[in-house]
Amino acid sequence: MLRAASLLVILSAALPARAAEPGPLVSRWDRPVRYHLEAAVSTPNGLQLLATANKDAVARTHEILAEVSCTGTADGSGTAVTCTLDKVLLGGQAFPGDEEDLGAILDEYQGMLAGKELQLSVAADGRITLVDLEGIERVDERRAIIIEYLRQLLRRAVTPLDLGLPRKGALVEEWKQKGSPLLFELFTAYGTSGGRVLKHHLDSVDGDVAVISSMGRANVATGIDRELAVSEIVNMVGGGTAHFDLSRGQILWREVSVTGELTAESVQLGDVNVYALAAWAGRIEDDGSIQGPEGPVAPAGR
Repeated sequence: MLRAASLLVILSAALPARAAEPGPLVSRWDRPVRYHLEAAVSTPNGLQLLATANKDAVARTHEILAEVSCTGTADGSGTAVTCTLDKVLLGGQAFPGDEEDLGAILDEYQGMLAGKELQLSVAADGRITLVDLEGIERVDERRAIIIEYLRQLLRRAVTPLDLGLPRKGALVEEWKQKGSPLLFELFTAYGTSGGRVLKHHLDSVDGDVAVISSMGRANVATGIDRELAVSEIVNMVGGGTAHFDLSRGQILWREVSVTGELTAESVQLGDVNVYALAAWAGRIEDDGSIQGPEGPVAPAGR
């Protein structure tokens, strides 16, 4: 395996000399692709989940496993990607006494998501700039709250696919991701990011596979504490590792994680560790195997 310090010289010599030619680190959604997605979110102080009628529960953790089939079409300089939810499993840990209600609510949510479509807007450099859920009707305010919860959960599931690549796909050793990475979002529609930086590093290239590591941090305002009339600030630290298919312009496998802790200036009853996310995505190959850190693995039962 070539290390990044030497591979840049060797690979750049093998590339066409024309400046207009893009480098190999380019995101492409021009062919159908399937992904296996898993995400686990921790909200230690609890988050209320609603059923469509007369039931609610408070959850400490939120888990999703999904398999999606995605196709992309050109949309300006980026790509509009439609992902069908072929398989969805939901889980979570409830506050004591809410276990039965949470199980029933998650079963209902799971049924609502089956076969629905996830709409992604992907920038030319691979960043995901929009995530939307289609196919569930907002018949009332309660249903609207449920849809927003599901959309937030799906944003966490696709976070590993949000990988901003270098300008013009150049094989540079290190670069910063532009915009607001999904990694540095709280499990809410109201949080706003302040200072944030997510750096990527090209660790190695072996054949058509580039290994990219990521690390960064951000300060995120919750924007939801109306009683105290202050905006609490969460310090988020996270990163991950990706295996990128240079020949197809796709993520083979990527895992990410992030933790969020209230700053000393913020006031909050309960745990100061208010958020955590661990998620990974693996491309599903034609034989049903799923890409992992050591290559494709046949899942149990297939």
